[in-house]
Amino acid sequence: MPSYWIVAVNEANFRHIIEHGIYGCGGRMCNRMINKVRPGDVLIVYVNKKGCSMYCGVFAAALEVVSDWFDAEKPQFPDEVAEGTLKYTKLIRVRAIATGSVKPEEIANELEILRGRRKLWVSLYYYAMKPIPQKDAQTIINKLKSQG
Repeated sequence: MPSYWIVAVNEANFRHIIEHGIYGCGGRMCNRMINKVRPGDVLIVYVNKKGCSMYCGVFAAALEVVSDWFDAEKPQFPDEVAEGTLKYTKLIRVRAIATGSVKPEEIANELEILRGRRKLWVSLYYYAMKPIPQKDAQTIINKLKSQG
């Protein structure tokens, strides 16, 4: 049975993930990710509001993990290339299950992880790299699919 995870990315990196079918992690969260996220799991992508134009503070995709983790060889995500540094040292291949634009505040009452919360972004970041309930993930996936 797959686990479902919320990951937060900027919009430029989100577009790169969708276009290339690769998700990357780096820093302290990465060690937790590579020990928990496995092929068959699903990443629910939240695009943060900083530097966004089209996808701003929304759930934008559900991605199935289709490979094991492997080492990055060079910078490839837009923010890495711009800075000339390798930030995302571990990569996995992903396949889009659903894409769209779902505002968390519009479905907060349908999600156990957000119901009754005033600062939704705090809850979203709290759940970064913690599995979310399958029912919540399926609600988000269905909302994304209904847009396609």
